[in-house]
Amino acid sequence: MPDRKTKPYHPRHFPDPDDPDSVGGFVVAANNDEYAFYHSGTSQDAALLNASAKPSCPRCGSPRTESKGRTKSGARRRLCKTCGKTFTPATGSLLSYHKLPVKTLVRFLVNVLTDASVNEASKVAKISMRTAIYWLNKAFLCLRGYQDSLVLSGVVYLDDKFVDVEASRKEKDRNGNLYKGSKNQWNVAIGKAGRTRILLLQGKAKSSDKRLRKTWAGRIAEGCRLVTDGDRAYHLVAADCRAKEWKRIVFEYRHGDQCEELEPINTLSSNVEAWFRLHCGMVKDASRIQDYLNLLSFKLSCPGNALKKAETLLKTMLESKEILRFRAEFPTNSDF
Repeated sequence: MPDRKTKPYHPRHFPDPDDPDSVGGFVVAANNDEYAFYHSGTSQDAALLNASAKPSCPRCGSPRTESKGRTKSGARRRLCKTCGKTFTPATGSLLSYHKLPVKTLVRFLVNVLTDASVNEASKVAKISMRTAIYWLNKAFLCLRGYQDSLVLSGVVYLDDKFVDVEASRKEKDRNGNLYKGSKNQWNVAIGKAGRTRILLLQGKAKSSDKRLRKTWAGRIAEGCRLVTDGDRAYHLVAADCRAKEWKRIVFEYRHGDQCEELEPINTLSSNVEAWFRLHCGMVKDASRIQDYLNLLSFKLSCPGNALKKAETLLKTMLESKEILRFRAEFPTNSDF
């Protein structure tokens, strides 16, 4: 008979060993110490939350508030004289209803922003996959409008990248065979200028003139230098942004050679492909693809290392006015 499959590792607390001086006891104790560090309660978050406290009520916006002591964890509590409800610095933000310390969330975010899968990041932070997906959804909500403020200027590279549709949603012909090519692929518009990367889901099939024009409207600064492949569909985009120069590079890749002039946008295309390959088990439908693209755009565009990016993301979570409960249904994108 074949051997039974071993159970997958779960980052949990194990019973204390009978012999703590043995090798096995040492391993279990080390695991439990790390688990205790990341599950030590929210009392240590009080200083962080109190430093970001705002006097206005997050529910009604009234500035008529007064101090109302502290919570058990040490966070300052205030009472709104207008609506009569109390609130803490985390109330009304994406850090509401958190039971684990913020340092555990930071540990998870840092690993996701350094090309770790959600499964790997959950193990490092000693949390379950359910908690990991919950925190990932919070990051998605936080970054929903991140790319709206991004504008490409200077030397702008544009292209598109095809991502495979979920297997259960792939279309078949009358003979039951899968359609080949772009009919079963999502089309992602990708753009790069300096440090800024814009990644937008356009739908299926090859981009048309009208679709490209709509996608890049208001996202490219006037007077830029536009660099694309040989696709003529970008002529309206070049006209709308009043490009100082539009360089169409026609290059044959049949012989395995690479075009140095298109290397920046080809590198970004490879980054998008690697990102979806890393999270292939998580992206289930089109409504989530744009969320993953927003996270990748933030990862590539935000300056600094992974710690600095996690700091920026955490500040945005504290300042956000979104609330996501643990078992609440995640609001999906309605564009697709």
